[in-house]
Amino acid sequence: MQERRQLQRERVDLIATVVLDAGMTRLDGAVLDITRTGARVAVHPDLDLPEDFYLLLPDHRMQPCRIVWRDGMSVGLQFND
Repeated sequence: MQERRQLQRERVDLIATVVLDAGMTRLDGAVLDITRTGARVAVHPDLDLPEDFYLLLPDHRMQPCRIVWRDGMSVGLQFND
């Protein structure tokens, strides 16, 4: 696979929360790597995530994001400003 990232991602092992339905649904996910513009998150493979949602990070930052790719249990996210 050809590398298309503009920034090198930092490998991390963080638990974050996927926030859906205006905050009514919250699901745990694992952040595997991250930059200031996006992240790779592991989620349950049966989870049908919408294209846009919020990711609540361990530093209590509620980050709006968009899925840019999916591969089994991993999704690539682009952080929205």
